[in-house]
Amino acid sequence: MFQIQNHHYKNITCHSAVIAVMHLFFVPVLSLLFTCSELGKERTWNNPLDPGGSGYFIPSITVSSDTAKISYPGRVFNATATATDSNDTKIEFVWKLFNGWIKRDTGITSTISHTFTISDTGTNLMCVYARDSYGRVSKIDTLRIVIRSLTTVLTPINDMTVKQDTSLKVKLTGSVNEGPLTFLYDSNNDGVYESTTLDSTLLISKPEGGLRYVHWAIRDESGTTRYDTFTVYFNKAPFPPVVILPEDTIKKLLNYDYEKATGSVKLEFSARDSDDVSSTLTYQLQYYRPDVDTFNINNLHDSIFQLYDISASSVYHWKITVRDSSGNTSHTLGHFITAQAPAPPAGMKLIKSKGRKFYMGQQGYDSTAIPLHAVTFTRNFWMDSTEVTCRKFAEVLSLANFPVPTPKSPVANITWFDAVMYCNALSKRDSLDTCYSYISVIGTAGNHCQLVNISTDSNACGYRLPTEAQWEYACRGGTSALYFWGNDRIIISQYAWSSANSGSVTHDVASLKANPFGLYDISGNVWEWCNDWFDRNYYRVSVNSDPAGPHTGTERVVRGGSSTSHYYFSQSGTRSNLRPDHYNQFTGFRTVLVIQ
Repeated sequence: MFQIQNHHYKNITCHSAVIAVMHLFFVPVLSLLFTCSELGKERTWNNPLDPGGSGYFIPSITVSSDTAKISYPGRVFNATATATDSNDTKIEFVWKLFNGWIKRDTGITSTISHTFTISDTGTNLMCVYARDSYGRVSKIDTLRIVIRSLTTVLTPINDMTVKQDTSLKVKLTGSVNEGPLTFLYDSNNDGVYESTTLDSTLLISKPEGGLRYVHWAIRDESGTTRYDTFTVYFNKAPFPPVVILPEDTIKKLLNYDYEKATGSVKLEFSARDSDDVSSTLTYQLQYYRPDVDTFNINNLHDSIFQLYDISASSVYHWKITVRDSSGNTSHTLGHFITAQAPAPPAGMKLIKSKGRKFYMGQQGYDSTAIPLHAVTFTRNFWMDSTEVTCRKFAEVLSLANFPVPTPKSPVANITWFDAVMYCNALSKRDSLDTCYSYISVIGTAGNHCQLVNISTDSNACGYRLPTEAQWEYACRGGTSALYFWGNDRIIISQYAWSSANSGSVTHDVASLKANPFGLYDISGNVWEWCNDWFDRNYYRVSVNSDPAGPHTGTERVVRGGSSTSHYYFSQSGTRSNLRPDHYNQFTGFRTVLVIQ
């Protein structure tokens, strides 16, 4: 603290001459004191009216501590000085900085405030002196103030992309080596806000989606401001999906599985990202039957769904949700109604063979039927419940003069090629793919024709002759005995027309009992063409799954025996063979339709 002491005059008579002399002396002294840099060596007081100085004293200023004071740009610096005077309380204090700043104050005590700037960084000298009302001036005291710089650091924020409905919290971070920080920000284009809380959290949103520019800054007490700008893209939700399939109408079931009584339905949607048409979208489909109340969920990167295990004559509700790469979603609701179950192919029985296994072959006199080997199937198939009749054969091939003894008499006296031509014609009639292809036809279909370079497409969905494995599996009807009715040949007359009960003639189909799968005359009446080439050793090399016979051969397999055959040939595992261009009055066929 600065202190000033003033002593009063003793026995001094002032007249105009003395005053004039004093005026001439004091005016240049006071002018000199206004600039600290011009203050030289302290002057010795010499009162002309009191040459010895015994009754006239110069005012003095005393500083208790001259240690340098520390401050920072922008911070208010305070200094205080005090003085006493026994005769005069009107003391003038003069404060001055070397940069030209001057502050005058009057009273016993003087307190000044000053704010330094960045340009004042370093050591600053402040001087102060006192002057009483008589013009006496104290000596000058100098105070050193060190202004340290502020180190202010802002942590930039990276641009980012978020979901449209996000209420984003962003932490603003800055630091300074001394003093407080002020955060300034404009988060939602709603004005500039200030916060003096360190590590302020900024809340940013844009419900309509799109780009948001965010400006923010930190400011220290010196007024130094550091700025940062970042962008937040609020990714917009995709446009709601548009339904392509199904319409809200009755939908036909595809690939109907008669065993499970279900089929499939195709659903297709289209969607587009509102931000980027090239963006990859993810689709989620939920669907359920209200009467079952079970949700099924499919997640795909494709907009086409194939729904399986769909029941006939049912209402299904669905919800399709589309999601973009940022997690935004939109959805569409709807429903569809399934049609009635398709009617089974006329005159055919469903042979449930998919995933089933049976042992094919038979121990006995026929060396071509060994060894017993396990066979499995990957698909179910339909099979004619009876041998193809003469009437149906003539209708399908449009044979006007074909002999028809009775409406239910089995067709016979046909080649293997005639049977193949019937299969293709029936496929075309029912709008199915044909299973057989060839280069040319020799003769007329149904009239002992022959086909050149014949081949079979096992993946086609049309009618064809059964493979030997399919025929035997269907004939056995789930049994493993010699005959589908057991091992007792005595009761053969209840199930099969053979030489023992037929009178050596064929009989109308379905005149005797059916096997466990509902197939009539699968044993006896007429031999039945199979699709396979015949090889007497084939069972030794046969594949276990869906065997289709040798790739080549000269004869085709025939199965089941006929009205003129010994009961032995009515056994489920007995094999025989015939040239494909051969025909006789006791060889016919039945067809299969493989379920894809």
